[in-house]
Amino acid sequence: MSKDRKKWSILLTLGLTICGTLTGCGGKKEIKTVNVKVQEASKIAIPVKAKDSFYYIDANGKKLFDKEFSYAGAFQDGMAVVEKKGKTGYIDTKGNYCVKPIYDQGSDMTNGYAVVAKNDQYGYIKQSGTIAIEPRYEEAYVFAKNGLARIKRNGKYGFINAQGEEVIKAVYLTASDFDDHGNAIVQTKSGYGAIDQKGVQTVACQYDSMGAFSKDGLALICQNDLYGYVDRTGKVIVKPKYENARDFGDNKMAAVFRATRWGYINTKGKEVLKPTYVKAWNFVGGRALLQKNKKFGYLGTDFEYEIDPDYEKAREFSENGLAVVCMDGKFGVIDRYGNQVAKTEYNDIQDFGDTGYTIVQKNGKYGIMNAKGKITAKIQYQAIGVISAIN
Repeated sequence: MSKDRKKWSILLTLGLTICGTLTGCGGKKEIKTVNVKVQEASKIAIPVKAKDSFYYIDANGKKLFDKEFSYAGAFQDGMAVVEKKGKTGYIDTKGNYCVKPIYDQGSDMTNGYAVVAKNDQYGYIKQSGTIAIEPRYEEAYVFAKNGLARIKRNGKYGFINAQGEEVIKAVYLTASDFDDHGNAIVQTKSGYGAIDQKGVQTVACQYDSMGAFSKDGLALICQNDLYGYVDRTGKVIVKPKYENARDFGDNKMAAVFRATRWGYINTKGKEVLKPTYVKAWNFVGGRALLQKNKKFGYLGTDFEYEIDPDYEKAREFSENGLAVVCMDGKFGVIDRYGNQVAKTEYNDIQDFGDTGYTIVQKNGKYGIMNAKGKITAKIQYQAIGVISAIN
């Protein structure tokens, strides 16, 4: 957590692009649908703002407990960060304080620890509320699954363990958190590269920029304004030759840009679709968003249109098979087969998460919609925070 980082992002800031529907081809056609899991409404906790105060509701709009705050975050590890009278603390799912509001800032509780701030210094507390590491860093970030956390000391980034021991010295200009495979992206004066959890460089720090590793183990690199890919050992799999490129997505393919058009390559660097489209995004759940001329649609993995490019804007599909769509300046929801889930009548809609609920906006107010397109909590709130599941 850094001093200049906003504590939260409540309002929807959606850089949307939208898609269209499946076209018929004459005769009877099997209608396919997506069955999205929607969690029980009472098992959902949502911080909402009304009359300038925050409180929690379930997905049906029922108030979870009779307590209000000046800020309320999502529940994680059974606890949520809240603010009262300018101080930050933590509550349980019943609304009871498990950590009293005595801190200046606080992060979500993640992997058993939370970052807290006092007097512009950052440290860590445990779920019990006891101090794990006294606030002493310029910046501090949550612990990764490998037990290491990124910190900033004397203007440089390094990594500590849960005992506060600096196991990787703070020598980097920038650094990412460790991913689930034990790699972190770092920057030195020589450029960007990657290290393992022992601090050993696995990818030499020599690139102008470097992205995170995909689940296929490839990371996007940039050198001399051209893009390519390396694996976790630092081996160059695709030499930097593209004018732009995206991370590898589903189906082991990545969108790449060359000679004014986007196409696709596989993990071997082979071009599986020549640059054809004005814009193209990666595959998510077997669908790739694309722009042809000034319209947007979706490709299937066979590179045939699944949803024709007939729409003004479009966003990539969520992993649950739903996408936000827009017609005539109004937003709705479709499934991966182009079926309408929610009418295009909203001013804004957030992507669906794994709970099966999302946030909608209409006429300056916010409410909750489920994955069936039904409004479950009235559109009446000033703002809505992150939706989370609770036991």
